[in-house]
Amino acid sequence: MVDPSRLSKRETDVANLLIKGKSNKQIAAALQISDSTVEFHLTNLYAKIGVGSRAEAIILLSQPGKTPGTSDSTPGIVDLDHPRDFPGNSPVEVGKPRVDNGADPKPPTPEALDMPQPPTAFLALNRTPVFIAFCLLVVAMFLLVLSLNKSNEIYARECENPDQFTTGALIQRSNASAGKVLGQFGTTELEPWPAQAGFVSYDRIKLPQTQHLAMKIHYSKASPATTPISIFMDKESYPRAIFYPMETNDWNVFHWSEPIALGDITNGFHTILFYSEGQPYGVADLDKFILIEYTP
Repeated sequence: MVDPSRLSKRETDVANLLIKGKSNKQIAAALQISDSTVEFHLTNLYAKIGVGSRAEAIILLSQPGKTPGTSDSTPGIVDLDHPRDFPGNSPVEVGKPRVDNGADPKPPTPEALDMPQPPTAFLALNRTPVFIAFCLLVVAMFLLVLSLNKSNEIYARECENPDQFTTGALIQRSNASAGKVLGQFGTTELEPWPAQAGFVSYDRIKLPQTQHLAMKIHYSKASPATTPISIFMDKESYPRAIFYPMETNDWNVFHWSEPIALGDITNGFHTILFYSEGQPYGVADLDKFILIEYTP
């Protein structure tokens, strides 16, 4: 005898639909569960009522039994609230023994697995497209950074190519950007290289209109004192900025300055002039300068 009270509520629901001739897909649709969950409940159901196949289960579950408070004329419905007796051995059980291959049954995945796929499962199934999308994103970001850096610089000039200069000399330096500099700006050309006030200017510099113009200077400095360089635009009476070169301890060791703010400028051609009171052994070797637009 099989005690129907051993069946769960969901197993009972599955059993009621099973004996009505419903397929697994129909049972799944009626109970709003997956096909694999139906198979899971059927496997548990077969084990509990002692059958080995769908046909056996239908025959056994369709046998009328004696249920308190119900009529014997209503066969085929399993009711956990009113258990009935099931025959211990159906004709199918006698004529067709269960098949046992010696392996433990492995029930299908239960209802808990009817959830959306986790991200790891999604990545495993879509590894190639995700990898390609990631590579494209990296390339796009790299190109964006390059474009921003390129658009930030609006003018570059080698300092050894001035239009006028009254102090310093054109000198070859192995580590300079183009091999030459306007050397030891702020001294005379001969020993003992005493201080000499003077300027160097660069003309016909084409610039767009901007309110945030800045300059960066590539320079070296190996002189004991610190004398500033004043930076003028066009024929203005007052400098746009005052720059103090930092010690690099070697005329062949060059350093980029931090951005030096020059303020607003109109669209067109302009002149930049560097002026210094000079110092012994030179204020700096001027290698290169660039003009940029910056965000203050």
